[in-house]
Amino acid sequence: MVAIERDAAGAEFVRFAPDFRTDFHTSSLGVHLAKSNGLVRVQRKADPTNVLRVGTVTRDGAQTLAIPGTAAGFTHVIIHCEVAEYNFGAAPLK
Repeated sequence: MVAIERDAAGAEFVRFAPDFRTDFHTSSLGVHLAKSNGLVRVQRKADPTNVLRVGTVTRDGAQTLAIPGTAAGFTHVIIHCEVAEYNFGAAPLK
């Protein structure tokens, strides 16, 4: 499971559950907030403000990535492989 959480100070985080697995051939994947579930590279090319890079996941298990700025206006968390230029997963924000 992937969730957006806010701490008492108002900072936002993308949090991966302890059972998160990174069984991808590239071994590291970028985590982005995006304004649609379309390919990250296409959204970024259309308008760089459509995609916000949050960080990189490189291992299995629980991880927390700080969101620089705010999640406001973004609708999806996307796991993207920069090397393959492919989205490996997208989850809508609620």
